[in-house]
Amino acid sequence: MRGIRRVFCTAITAVLVGLVLAGCANPPGKVTPSTPVGVVPGRPTLVTFEAEGCPFCARMRPVVDELEQRYGDRVSFLNLNYQSQEGQARARDYRVFGHPTFVVLDKEGKPLRVIAGVVPRATLEDALKESLK
Repeated sequence: MRGIRRVFCTAITAVLVGLVLAGCANPPGKVTPSTPVGVVPGRPTLVTFEAEGCPFCARMRPVVDELEQRYGDRVSFLNLNYQSQEGQARARDYRVFGHPTFVVLDKEGKPLRVIAGVVPRATLEDALKESLK
C-alpha cells in the first residue's frame, strides 16, 4: 500500500511541476523587457540563464556551444549568470524561475519561447529554427 501511495504522490508532484513550468512560459509577444540586453537588431537571440556550480547547467553548456557554432552567424547568444544582479533582473523580465532556462527572442527582441531544464538539443534547435522564420 505504501508503494502505491508513493507512486501516486510522485505522479501528482510531476503533474503539478509540469503545470507550474507550463504557466511560466510566456506566450509570444506578451512580455516585453524594459531594456533588451545583448539583442542585435534584426537577429534572433538565445538567452541562457545558468548558475555557477549547477550540474544541469554544466550538462547543457556543450549543447549551447554546439548550437552557437552552428547558428552563430544568424543568431545571437547571450549567457547570463542567474545569480548575478543583472541575471536576476532579466530573469524577472522573462519570468524565469530557475536554471538552466533558455529564452528564445525573435528578431525584434520579443520572447518566442521559454524552455526550462535539461532538454534535448533538438528542442533548442527547433526553437532557434522557429525564430529564424
